[in-house]
Formats: sequence, structure tokens, C-alpha cells
Amino acid sequence: MAKANITEYDSTAGNNTVINDIDISEGCSPSTINNAIRELMAHLKNVDTGTQALTALSVTGNVSVGGTFTSRGIDDNADATAITIDSSENVMIGKTSTNFQTVGVEAKTNGSLHATADQNNPIVAVRKTNDGKVQAFYKDATEVGQIGSYLGAYLYMGSTGGTDTHINFVNGNVRPATSSGGHLDNSLALGHSSSRWSDVYVGGNIYLGGTGSANALDDYEEGTFVPKFTFGGGSSGQSYSSVRNGFYTKIGRVVYVTIRLELSAKGSSTGTIRIADLPFALPSTSNLNYSFYIGFVDGMSGLFDSDNTYLVMDAGTDKITLRRGNGGGSQDISESNFGNSSQMIVSGFYHTA
Repeated sequence: MAKANITEYDSTAGNNTVINDIDISEGCSPSTINNAIRELMAHLKNVDTGTQALTALSVTGNVSVGGTFTSRGIDDNADATAITIDSSENVMIGKTSTNFQTVGVEAKTNGSLHATADQNNPIVAVRKTNDGKVQAFYKDATEVGQIGSYLGAYLYMGSTGGTDTHINFVNGNVRPATSSGGHLDNSLALGHSSSRWSDVYVGGNIYLGGTGSANALDDYEEGTFVPKFTFGGGSSGQSYSSVRNGFYTKIGRVVYVTIRLELSAKGSSTGTIRIADLPFALPSTSNLNYSFYIGFVDGMSGLFDSDNTYLVMDAGTDKITLRRGNGGGSQDISESNFGNSSQMIVSGFYHTA
């Protein structure tokens, strides 16, 4: 059998009787030996140039490569260590010891993969051509979640377990989404009866029961305020006991108030009595005059003997005026009906702008 290259030579010298198709058996002519040596030199040159690969190479010392080194296995084309496999068979690239805080990549024998970068992305995942999953997550053989691309420029993510629950991030919105990233309307709940969010902070509107402006709740507020009596717009020399309270709750445009005032001195101001400094004013364009409920009064003379006393809030003000019926008409109540210890509890609601 012709031995066409060096890998076909036999490690037993007596079995090498042919080089290529030249017979070098015992007793061959000198010219045959010359031709055989030339063939052998050609075979060696093929190994030198890389035309002929060796079956195996064992090196006990150092190996220096001056040109390009090509391998089907580990390839190190530089002076630095390209890859390290430790005694536990953990594989490391760009590092020589297993420490997830050190820059580099670790493929560990427990199945975990650690990628650490300094001022760079440690993981870049790219899906080409079409939208869909960029990353899928599994528990055993069951897919439990995914991250994907939508409309070529947006991200969606969610759980595929049970009822699909996904969200997408599109044009400044976080929206409910289908398992392929598309928009999903009126299907997903935020929270659960036994798994509630603690607080929700919203700077704009909350739409309840619909998406129109009539369904928009733009404000909720509750707090306290400090009301006062005024007589003809003044409160000179006026003082109060420890009871001077105002509480309000504002839901959208509706303001609910409860007021309790107890004078210790009514002062020297005179004129129409009003409760001033409510937390919000009534719009000046309003054609409604809001009435309030009187829950309690004390220390006031001649108001409830035969008259119908009531309180009303006029447009464009933050004040409640005290009035009474007068022969089919009405008139304002003045300081003459109040004493130094008069007190009143009032509640009601009105609309603000």
C-alpha cells in the first residue's frame, strides 16, 4: 500500500517499505533511495506549510507559534491566557479564578453562567429579522416567562404560566400586553384581593368605569383648615376657645367640609356674619348657591324662634354667609345675634373649579 503522506507511516520501521509509490524494500537501487528521500522531504514540507495535518502532537516543552494558529479546539492567538479550566472543571474566559465580582465569564459545573463587565453590558441578546422572544425562562421543561421585542423597537415581558400576564413598554406607557407583546384591553388586574399594593402615586388622572373625561378622577385630598367668623368682613378683637376646627375631603371637584367654631370673644367688628377661609373657593362662574347643614348652635339670640336660618355659599368666594327667612324674602344675619361665647357646627359640600 502506497504511503502518500507522513500520517500513513508506521511506527515500526520494518513496515515502512514504500514512500508514496516508491518501493524501498531491501536491495533497491541508489536512484530509488534518492527518489524516496525526495518524496519524504515533500511530505515533511507539507506538514511545515500546513497542507498536511498531523494526527496528533505531544509536546513536553514550550511551543512558540510565529504565524497564525488555527485549531478546532481552544485558540489562543495572543500572549495572554484566553481560557482557564480549573480543577473543578469550571471554565473561565478573561479570568483565572471563580469570583463573580471579577470581570470575565464563568461557565460553572453547577450549570450557572456568570458574566461580569466593567462599564459595559455584561449580556447582549439579539434577535434578528422578526419580533418575538429574545429570552425564554423555564422551570424544568415548562416555560414560565419571556422577554421579547414588539414592533421592532419596544420591549415586552411577562409570565406564560397559567393565564398569560404580560406588559409592554411603548411610547412612554406601561401597558397590559398579550404573550406576543400586542396591546391587551381590560383583561389584567393590578393586585389581588389577598395581594394588594400598599400605595399608588399618580400625578395625572385615574379613569374609572370608562376612558372619557367624565370618568377622570383628577384629585383626591383630605386635610384640615382654620375657619373663622367675620362680621362685615372683619374680625377685630375676636378670639376663640380651644375649639376652632375645620376638616375637608376633596374628591375630584366636590369638597366636603365639617366646621366647628366656638368664640371666647366676638370682638368689635360689625356687619353680616360669614364663616371664612374655607379650603377652596367656589368658581365665580357658578350659578349655584350651595346650602349647608347646621348641626349645632349655642349662644345665639333670636335665630331659631320663628325664622328659617340657613347658610349659603355664594359664587366666587371661600365664605359661607348666614341668612334667615324674612317674610318670604331673606336677610343676612349680623353680629347682634352673636354673643361672646357663640358656637356652631356646620357641614356640607360644594363644587370647586
